[in-house]
Amino acid sequence: MSQTRKLLEKEIEDFTWIATNAYCGFGDLDKLRHSYQEFFTYLNQLEGDSIFGLFRDEKLLGGMRLTDFNMKLLSTKAKVGGIGCVAVDLVHKKEKVAKELIEFACTYFKEKGMSMVTLYPFRADFYKNMGFGYGVALRQYKIEPSYFPKGTTKEHLGWLKEEEKDAVVACYHRFADKHHGMMDKTEACIKRLFRKDTRIICYKKGDAILGYMSFSYKKKHLLRNDLIVHELIYDNHHVLLEFCTFLHAQADQFDRIIMNTPDEYFHYLISNPNNGQYQAFDSVKNEYNVTAIGLMYRVLDMKKLFKVLSSHNFNHQHCTLKITIKDDFFKANDGSTIIDFKDGRASISNDKDADVVIELNNSDFSSMIMGAVTFRTLIQYGLAKISHESYIEKVNKIFLTEQKPQCKTEF
Repeated sequence: MSQTRKLLEKEIEDFTWIATNAYCGFGDLDKLRHSYQEFFTYLNQLEGDSIFGLFRDEKLLGGMRLTDFNMKLLSTKAKVGGIGCVAVDLVHKKEKVAKELIEFACTYFKEKGMSMVTLYPFRADFYKNMGFGYGVALRQYKIEPSYFPKGTTKEHLGWLKEEEKDAVVACYHRFADKHHGMMDKTEACIKRLFRKDTRIICYKKGDAILGYMSFSYKKKHLLRNDLIVHELIYDNHHVLLEFCTFLHAQADQFDRIIMNTPDEYFHYLISNPNNGQYQAFDSVKNEYNVTAIGLMYRVLDMKKLFKVLSSHNFNHQHCTLKITIKDDFFKANDGSTIIDFKDGRASISNDKDADVVIELNNSDFSSMIMGAVTFRTLIQYGLAKISHESYIEKVNKIFLTEQKPQCKTEF
């Protein structure tokens, strides 16, 4: 019989050993173990951020980090759960420890009133089988500095001062409030932003900070290195152009600017996004980024989700829609919900007959509600069913989003 609970401080060392072996590719094991123990102990003292462990016969077999986030969900804000640092003792792999941890996390966050949970997958198929759906791809660019646009000035840029940290966080939250999928910074996220191995340059106008860029260096040679951009936050395109001008000016010192972004249009900003690699297509086609699976999202509670989204406008559509979700992993979310859309406003209906019925797995619905995939695409791939094909375009419009989700939070 398993028990999952928040770890006591004296148990953090045992979880650190498990996590170090599970994520051994992150570097020197002794240094990694020390940094993990310090970080996990710190997290376990925070409100809304804890380390949980799974025990059998009083022995710790695995654990995870659970975090409460505020996320911009379409046009509103929602509480969502974050699952991170899922780690299983190497001796107890393939004993369903990770499965039970995720089951616990889903129940834990649902009981806290959250309708969604999210994570970065170590294996996409593992989590997709548990009802998690893909978000947007994360793209890594390696750009020669001279290919960034060069503006006329970078006069508003300067190094971050200690007394400006609160203004930097406020700048981030302004950006997050405008972009679907962005998470508010937790205390742990703020600590990570201001870690010692990063540099931060700010765009300052009077007493206001309208943007910032955090970055570090990747050593290659005493005189030739790469610059890694961790966060680039800006209020408007004028601010962005000054940061681009700064990056353009670094050509004499840095070979490449390395940047990870979920923005599928980022290459339009760059005069030549070529990353210097030519093996991808074995042709004249230039490789300009590599992609990875970013966040995966999971709906936990359909009725709660649409209550949270009651003020959102689903593109002014009129329709009574029955959504049948197949959720074998988390049975509390399995079944049908009737949603009445009036001029785009959604409400749960208990007594109306549906105009149309759609059926799909929870993983695909989760991707669709986040705007990562369209209903039309799910129909095209045979991943969704609809009772009346004449409604395909209407249902597609209901779930179309102005923005695809983006997130700059690591956990």
